[in-house]
Amino acid sequence: NVHKERRALRDAGVRIVVHEGRALTRKLFSDLYGYYVRTNAKFGLWGCKYLERDFLLRLPRVCPERLAVVAAYGPDQDTDPEAGDRPLGMALLAHKNGKVFGRYWGGEEHIPYLHFEVCYYTPIEWAITRGCASFDPGIGGFHKVRRGFVSVPNVSLHRFADARLRAVMQAHMPGINEHLRAELDALNSGLPLKADAD
Repeated sequence: NVHKERRALRDAGVRIVVHEGRALTRKLFSDLYGYYVRTNAKFGLWGCKYLERDFLLRLPRVCPERLAVVAAYGPDQDTDPEAGDRPLGMALLAHKNGKVFGRYWGGEEHIPYLHFEVCYYTPIEWAITRGCASFDPGIGGFHKVRRGFVSVPNVSLHRFADARLRAVMQAHMPGINEHLRAELDALNSGLPLKADAD
């Protein structure tokens, strides 16, 4: 399926570029922010819009050596981030110490398989060529399990400024965590990969 999906995009003339270093321009991150907002808007109140525009636009100046942007371009588009062509779809990668984290996908329109290419296949390939040991594709799990990603728990560093809300969360967090662990186990029971035989 992976080969079929990647071939379909190539046959349609879609080109994937991983922008790094000096190619991480303000314009590229402005386009990325537009897609980030648009993607979150699809989920209404359940969206995960955590980043402010100014924060995202500062990233390429503050830590370009830790970032990469995966961008998809149509057959007639210029892949130079300053040329004016807005990519068809984009995702942000952050990396450090051999670990790669993928986040903040967005696209111009629905193109079959583009999400998986930009968010999974190209980042995995990019991580392997750099000798990275792990790739975390981001939150959510249902569609990632079908592509072999094991769902794992992560630590939240959220702080609640309101003491009343903090008390409510502390009272219910053990139950919430137990529910989430059961959900992760259920997701992982559907992994399409065979277990290693010892």
